[in-house]
Amino acid sequence: MNLPAVRGQMDAARSIAFQREVVRRVRELPGVRSAGFINHIPLVVKADITGLGAEGHDASERFLSNSRVIGPGYLQTMGIPLRRGRDINERDVDGAPLVVLINETLARTLWPGADPIGRRLVFGTGNSVPVVGVVADIHQSGLDVAPKPEFYVSALQVPFRPGSLAVHTSVDAASMAAAVRQAIWSIDPDQPVTAMATMEEILDREVLQRRVQTTLLTGFAVLALLLAGIGLYGVLAYLVSLRTPEIGLRMALGAAPVNILRTVVGQALGLTVIGVVVGVVAAVAMSSVLRSLLFGVTTTDPLTYAGVAALLMCAAAAASYLPARRAMRVDPIVALREE
Repeated sequence: MNLPAVRGQMDAARSIAFQREVVRRVRELPGVRSAGFINHIPLVVKADITGLGAEGHDASERFLSNSRVIGPGYLQTMGIPLRRGRDINERDVDGAPLVVLINETLARTLWPGADPIGRRLVFGTGNSVPVVGVVADIHQSGLDVAPKPEFYVSALQVPFRPGSLAVHTSVDAASMAAAVRQAIWSIDPDQPVTAMATMEEILDREVLQRRVQTTLLTGFAVLALLLAGIGLYGVLAYLVSLRTPEIGLRMALGAAPVNILRTVVGQALGLTVIGVVVGVVAAVAMSSVLRSLLFGVTTTDPLTYAGVAALLMCAAAAASYLPARRAMRVDPIVALREE
């Protein structure tokens, strides 16, 4: 949820007191597991870039990094693992030594292979701030965007910019909306509370365009598979009708119906194998087109290709079943008389 009136309207002491009281009262609500402030909820605001220097690098060397201002409890609320060191806590307030957390990507960028705990970031203001913890990478800028270098500073140590409160509940999040609002208004009745949304809703908005595109592609793929199955059925039915005399002769000479079935289905699967090979080559060649539509899978994922190939083979077997059954039931006498 956003608390827009907080921005720029409180001095440091009042903002710290406000944050603490809001988080305390919200955490006391039945069904709330944790809560914490942040300036930008992930995926909502995707860029807040800062240039900084680092201990062990030339003073003129600058690195670009995303930044976030968070309060105590935020990492726990969002389920972001702490990989090393400590989290920001209630002692990291205005007047205490400044501290900073960094993500794994920034740690690898600045100090590859070394322990970043205790090393310092140098900001444009001239402040040299020690790293007290390393947190896991998350997709702040988009599900299809690789995690970027990022650091976190304490909302209790900087001018109060966080305008969003993250709340983790053990019950349906929507059912807690009114109670959370009342907890905030019990502290400041004039504080607007806007844009309340669950992370599921935020994720749905993030993937909406790609979901529509994927749904359309899936629909076209199902239609193409259906048309291919109908086409294969038609071709095999025609071939069976042409080979009726041959099939009748084979059966008259003692061929078992199962052999006729194997011949027809085998012919269908042979054609399908050729099509699958050609399709796989074409799919690999055009894989870059689909890269922006995929999450958690590569464009050359072998399991995906194997699954699609198996699906096509099953469709071909199903399409060839009726012509094969018809071939099995050919009366040798009728077939030879037609010949």
